[in-house]
Amino acid sequence: IERPSADGRELQMSIPLENAAIATAGDYRKFFKYGGRRFSHIIDPANGQPVAHPLRSVTVVANACIEADGWDTPLLVLGLKRGLECADKHGVAALFISGEGSDHQVHTTRAWQMQFGE
Repeated sequence: IERPSADGRELQMSIPLENAAIATAGDYRKFFKYGGRRFSHIIDPANGQPVAHPLRSVTVVANACIEADGWDTPLLVLGLKRGLECADKHGVAALFISGEGSDHQVHTTRAWQMQFGE
């Protein structure tokens, strides 16, 4: 799993997968800054605007890639607090990385912790 960085590629962590799929949504590669504001390529359908919170990536592990990919972007759009709550409510194994630059915080759901112990 990659650490969110616009400057290069860096490993956040690795996890063992067997008969599972993984998908990550992130806005750390495709964004721009204008007038001191950061504009993500991920749009919040509730307001039609780019997401504007410090959550940079969400990684989901599921039985099928279509399921993992179906969860990662919506959880990112929801932001850290609501995304974690939603994923926990639905038993989704998800890892959330928030923050800017080298200051990243990692948060995981109960399902992730049960599966990977992190």
